[in-house]
Amino acid sequence: MINRKSIFDKDCISNDNPNGLDLSEFVDLAWDECERRIVISYLKSFECIIWCPGIVWCKFRCKQKRIGGPYFFDDGFYRWSNVDIHYVESHYVKLSSEVITHILSRKNLINPEILNQYIENSNEEKEFAKVQKTFLTPGFDGELWLIPSEFKINPAVLKFFRQFDGLYDLSTKSLLDYIKTSKKVLLEKKYDYADYIEIDKTAKELGIILEFIEKINNYNQKVNIAGFIGDVHAEDALFESSIAFFKHHGMKNIYCLGDFCDGYGNVDKIISIVKDEGIISVQGNHDVWCLEGIMHDHPSATHLSQLSQRTVDYLKRLPKTYRIITYAGEILLCHGILDNEMAKINPDDYGYAIESNTDLQTFITGPYPAIMINGHSHRRMVKQIQGKTIINVGTLYREHNPCITIVDFVNKNVYFYDIIDGVVKDDPKVVNLNLK
Repeated sequence: MINRKSIFDKDCISNDNPNGLDLSEFVDLAWDECERRIVISYLKSFECIIWCPGIVWCKFRCKQKRIGGPYFFDDGFYRWSNVDIHYVESHYVKLSSEVITHILSRKNLINPEILNQYIENSNEEKEFAKVQKTFLTPGFDGELWLIPSEFKINPAVLKFFRQFDGLYDLSTKSLLDYIKTSKKVLLEKKYDYADYIEIDKTAKELGIILEFIEKINNYNQKVNIAGFIGDVHAEDALFESSIAFFKHHGMKNIYCLGDFCDGYGNVDKIISIVKDEGIISVQGNHDVWCLEGIMHDHPSATHLSQLSQRTVDYLKRLPKTYRIITYAGEILLCHGILDNEMAKINPDDYGYAIESNTDLQTFITGPYPAIMINGHSHRRMVKQIQGKTIINVGTLYREHNPCITIVDFVNKNVYFYDIIDGVVKDDPKVVNLNLK
């Protein structure tokens, strides 16, 4: 565990105030605007290191009221969350002189784009700040600095725990308390799908979660059948109809192979569906290009300024690879090949094209699952090489023969469904995996 100092003074938490910080003590409406701009921009300039799905109530009960996450940031000296940024930015909560001095001495680390995007509070926000009051409620605020750096929660966990009444705060402490107190009920429940919590197995305080997850996985660890969507390329209408098609066919497990960006539709709408449906996804090269602001010479390119902060945060957190356990064994999901989103293999590659493909050779000869499911090339295929199988699920991109894919891991069949004139045709091409 990496211990960091809070950007707030921990002395505010006492026997008289056990529920967290009384932020009213920190409000300073006369805080120099220039200094405040630097502090806020600094706090926003660091990458998220820990994410816990859940909802945090704003202690001032402003219009926003509930704040997603929280997301945690770290500059090597202090740790803070997006909730803290909200208090500083929207409610004039001023940090200690020690922290401000620290930030001012490191302002060279501020992202210039974030600094330039700073917008001074509206008159309405300023008026609210004059009369705002702190509501002391139990929740994240007193626990922010107790979360181990190694603790990560899968995006599907939020959806999973919403099945149960009474759990609205998914902080590490409340999650542990909930599992401890409800363990018997939870373990007796049959689950329709498996969710995974990746944790540091050496963390003794989280040992009970290991036992709990092991029980869940015993109920339904293996995926028997799943729907896959390849390169999305902003095709929001096709994406929505594809999800409806999967649901109609009883798909409880849906996965996406990345490249949400660069196309003719609405990326924000797609990501909203992905998050609402708990769809597991990986990151594609076009997502990386959008985040980095490169390769934007195409007229349908997605620019970062077009995306909501919710979408940007989601794209940043996407993994390069993801593994699932199925009745056909462990499966590796990626966009290209392994963690190289630009690598690919085509249906007509053979001989030297295969031998010289270093990423492919690493997959074939390395300690990886026997089956890899990917996208990137926009060319659907099932290809078997030296005991390894590559399934490319195609693309939704309207100009490249769009399709979606269902893989039956029990009967070892792959179903490719054409999308014609925006409609998924229920007449698939079937390819048997011929697995021994």
